[in-house]
Amino acid sequence: MKQKRFIAVLLCALMVCAMLPLGAIAAEEEEETGAYGWREAFSENPGFAGSPNRVIYREDPAEIPLYRVFGSNRYETALKVAEEARNFFSNHKLWNVIIASGTDFPDALGAAGPAYDLGAPILLVDKNRVTQIAQYVGENIYKPTEPDDGDGCVYIMGGTGAVPANMETELEEAGVDPEKIVRFEGSNRYMTNLDVLSAYGSINAVLVCSGKDFADALSASALGAPILLVADKLTAEQKAVLANLGAKYFIIVGGTAAVSESVENELKTIAESAGGGVGRISGKNRYETSKAVAEEFWNSSKGVVLSYGLNYPDGLAGAAMCFMADCPMLLATTSNISYADECGQNLGVTEVCVLGGPTLISDAAALSVLAEDE
Repeated sequence: MKQKRFIAVLLCALMVCAMLPLGAIAAEEEEETGAYGWREAFSENPGFAGSPNRVIYREDPAEIPLYRVFGSNRYETALKVAEEARNFFSNHKLWNVIIASGTDFPDALGAAGPAYDLGAPILLVDKNRVTQIAQYVGENIYKPTEPDDGDGCVYIMGGTGAVPANMETELEEAGVDPEKIVRFEGSNRYMTNLDVLSAYGSINAVLVCSGKDFADALSASALGAPILLVADKLTAEQKAVLANLGAKYFIIVGGTAAVSESVENELKTIAESAGGGVGRISGKNRYETSKAVAEEFWNSSKGVVLSYGLNYPDGLAGAAMCFMADCPMLLATTSNISYADECGQNLGVTEVCVLGGPTLISDAAALSVLAEDE
């Protein structure tokens, strides 16, 4: 049976509008924050303050329901994802690009919301790959054909300790307009995250994930919504930014070991004062949490993206695959596939994309996620 490769759709409409109500919301808030209330909470989020999203629908038939995106390392895998993104544009150019460190996870995962709004793949870099990435961007980013049509923009996530200081210079030498290069940075991962969030101007609803581990934020990155990374408690800066943004709805992803009850209580105080609410999605481990996120936000899904659950590299750039396919990301390994398998059956998944090679998630494990024919 001919299968359509499920890298096709959306990016131009907020995917999270299709989500289900959160059962964790207090009963007295159900009328306001039930099925339609929570959809509206996210759909009312203004877009990232950057270039417009100009994604064009494309269908690409494939003969088999299993598709892998991987390179020889995390950086090459990210470039493979970018190549998939290029196929969505009529002129095969990237309208916008995000660059983040490939040696740690926070900045890339915190950029998932902007990546969705901008239709931008996330390219990974380290000190040895600055020139390579700059040249790729220079060759593939959109250049205007009309005088009033702006160039594509490049957004660098993190300070010079994360993305080397010569990144801007190399991009300029590769032909990128210096006025179209923006760096978001802070003194640490949380401050960089706040710098990114501040670019929204205002935010109605926020996903909240641990900034200490990648797993839950990786699952949440598929949703295309703003992500707040937190430690054991909210900082004064975080409270101030949330107040300035007008955030009033918060969905915590992960259990109390990931995002503490203390943080939850602080969020409840902010939400209650703003007339909003707080919910939590969690499981007994990262795999069950990943399944819970997928089933909370999707009634059904033709496709699913599988990312290795024990390390982050391939998954960092993979959120773009989820946006292009309008599908969830599930964490898995060859031996930890049961939750992804169950989720696939529940959502009726018929196509699966795996980030990375078969040594991490085997073909047999990936194919087990496909829903059985009735």
